[in-house]
Amino acid sequence: MKGTLRLCVAAMWFSVFACLAFGQAQDVSGRWEAKLERGGRSMRSTLDLKVSGNQVTGTIDLAPEVTVQIRNGKFEGSQLTFDVTAPEHGGTKEIHFVGDVQDEVITLRNESRSRPGRTAIFQRSKV
Repeated sequence: MKGTLRLCVAAMWFSVFACLAFGQAQDVSGRWEAKLERGGRSMRSTLDLKVSGNQVTGTIDLAPEVTVQIRNGKFEGSQLTFDVTAPEHGGTKEIHFVGDVQDEVITLRNESRSRPGRTAIFQRSKV
């Protein structure tokens, strides 16, 4: 009887901890949008994410008519990281992104060639 009671209590605690752990995980899958300002012009950037486990795939708009695939994407805790290859002056460059996810906002920073780039605030799209 004692053994069964201990087993039931242990199973209950395991269930509670599992629910808490999985219940707190954010789902960043979906479409996110940011308004970017550059050179006196503004544009909307779209970030489309798909998450499987902690692996992230999808696309991001870097400029009008320039949408690139996300590589090496990961989502752990509240941090999103990924890389892209972007066109530049007839060649390409690698850009690394790091984002902090809080509720319905992703604050996304980038760096390329060991230099910090811009920070963009993406909000979950309502569409």
